[in-house]
Formats: sequence, C-alpha cells, structure tokens
Amino acid sequence: MPHNGLRIFTALIPAAGFSSRMGTPKLFLPCSGGKTMIEELVSGYIDFGIKQMIIVVNEMEFPEFKKRSIVFPEQVKVVINSQPELGRFRSVKIGLAQLDVPKGCFLQNIDNPFAGVEVLQSLAAHYQFNSVAMPFYKGKSGHPILIGDEIWANLLNHEKDDAIFSEQLSLYPMVNVPVPTSTILINLNKPEDYQTYIAKRSIR
Repeated sequence: MPHNGLRIFTALIPAAGFSSRMGTPKLFLPCSGGKTMIEELVSGYIDFGIKQMIIVVNEMEFPEFKKRSIVFPEQVKVVINSQPELGRFRSVKIGLAQLDVPKGCFLQNIDNPFAGVEVLQSLAAHYQFNSVAMPFYKGKSGHPILIGDEIWANLLNHEKDDAIFSEQLSLYPMVNVPVPTSTILINLNKPEDYQTYIAKRSIR
C-alpha cells in the first residue's frame, strides 16, 4: 500500500547512459542476495508500495534483461531511449510519458543505491503537487527526489528533448527533507566507488 494516505506514487529510473566511467552497465552490477543493482532498486520500491515504475535504458542494454532472465513485477516496465546522446532529460520525458496519469513521481538514478523505505516514506510525507521534495543528510542533498504532479506534467510537455534536467528542476520550489541515513549521498560513478560501496556492505 502507498505510504501517504490515499496518494498513489510512481517511480522513474532514467538509466540510458553508457556507464563509460564505470566501464560496465550499472544496471547489472552485482548487489546483495544475488540481485543486480536494478533488481535491488525495483525490490525496494515494490516494498514501499509503488503503483507504477518505469526504467529507461538504451538499445544495447535492453536485450540483457532477457539474457539474464530478469523478470519484474507487473507494475514495472522497461522502455528504450533510442537517442541517449541527447542527454538525461530525454530519458526523463520518455519515462514520464509511460506513466498512466500525473502523480507524485520518485526519480531514482541508477548511480544511487536504494536509500531505504524510510527515506521514501519521509519524502512522501512532505509531498507537494508543485514542489520537489529532496532528502538532506547533515546539510547535504541527495537522492532520490520526489517530483510533484504539476512538475511531472510540465516536464513531459517541454518542447525540447535535450534540455538540462537540473536547470528545469531549479525552476520549482524545493522542499528539504531531513533523513537519518547517509545512503542518500552515495554515487556509484567509477569502479572504485562501487568497490568501496560493496566493501562496506560486505557483499560477496
């Protein structure tokens, strides 16, 4: 069940980049319990009670889901960004277009491990239809963020596909949400970032 009264939340993972700094697709990095990074993210959002989730990938990585026999629950859909070179904003628009209707949408980067159901609950509790809820830990902002309905619709209807996503978000009010975990600050951009992360989690 959604964790904010009767409000229904969705989630979007724009993951169509080529992971050039990591050297391998971040989607399929090994995580705990034999899961890949993308499977762990999906599992976390399902536990939270997400209604619908869209994962945007590039054409090269799409067949990997079948090769690896990765099957997601029915509320999860994987779609292709055929022009990832246009940047992240195109992936965001493609993903938002797949959602049924404008709802509060969590934006989860594939660079960021799952921050925990408690973080999602905190963001949901501070949801506003015309604002971006952003988690903060000891004065530093992190991920994921929660985009209000009005912003969701405006981003989808933007005339350009190659706009700078951060600049578009900066046009809207930000709601700073204090959270008790530093997990929101983790970014897995390079192999050494990933190795540090799995060492701390004692992943084998």
